[in-house]
Amino acid sequence: MKKWLGKKPFILLLALIVFTSMTMPVNAEPKSKSGKAVIQVGKKKTYVNIKVAHGITYVPIKSLAAAVGSNVVYYQDYGMDVYDVYEVRSSKAIATYLGNDYLGYDIFTRKKGYERNPELDKSLYHASWNCEPESDNCWLDEAKDTGPFLSGKTLYVPLRLSAKALEMKLTVGRDSSGKPLYTLK
Repeated sequence: MKKWLGKKPFILLLALIVFTSMTMPVNAEPKSKSGKAVIQVGKKKTYVNIKVAHGITYVPIKSLAAAVGSNVVYYQDYGMDVYDVYEVRSSKAIATYLGNDYLGYDIFTRKKGYERNPELDKSLYHASWNCEPESDNCWLDEAKDTGPFLSGKTLYVPLRLSAKALEMKLTVGRDSSGKPLYTLK
């Protein structure tokens, strides 16, 4: 019995952990270009780091929230999987980003003052999935997905869809220093 409590169980457990982590797909950050930009709401300017991938501008969700004078509300929703839920509020609407790194993130919008309701919230984006035939086994199709993504511990959200979710109009230009200027009204 003493031999069994030696190195073998530890090595087997370590091998199992390594094998499991290598075979579990994870949403990889898309190839992107990084840069600096300005988001302007009214007279307030917020300097942000951006990533451009698939021809879409992505911003950190915290930077978007700061630009519109809000905070990020975060909680987890438990169903068939554990979903991360991020919410940003504007004066008119609430943008909800729901998903996880394995299945990607969906984007929903609802009027300010209403509770989250999957039957009433308007869906603006659904992550692209691959599913086994006649099965609930699905995973993110990274080649087709253009939705929010994690870079390190930061959730990057598509700026144009986020503006739509917050019921704001987005215009694009350049500021006096030549940086991209995204104006939200």
